[in-house]
Amino acid sequence: MPTQAAQETDMHCPTRRPLPVSKSLRLCAQQHLVAPAQGYAYQDGCGRVIEAAFSTDAAWRHRGLAELLFAEITDHALATGVGRVVAQCMTTNHPMRAVLRVVATVCENEDGEVLGAVELAVLA
Repeated sequence: MPTQAAQETDMHCPTRRPLPVSKSLRLCAQQHLVAPAQGYAYQDGCGRVIEAAFSTDAAWRHRGLAELLFAEITDHALATGVGRVVAQCMTTNHPMRAVLRVVATVCENEDGEVLGAVELAVLA
């Protein structure tokens, strides 16, 4: 069953549906997962999109891992013909906001969330 957030997003993107180009990544060190990432691909009214979500263990932050994960998801998007990569966080999530400032164009939404997006040049 979708979460309330997913249901609300679906109302804004009535053609939203999963695509088979999603991507999962895991960065590990000494048998310890330090940075998982997921790229969920879907089709919206403007084209194919991957929504990136990732987290870095607090002890491993400030080493560029989140930027690396975002770059991997963006490379995957380019390789699979996806035209846009997005990520979002709450305005109070300062580490993620810093990542979005580095890797994406950032727009602050009115509802207390920050959205970062990268528009990709997809060859037809």
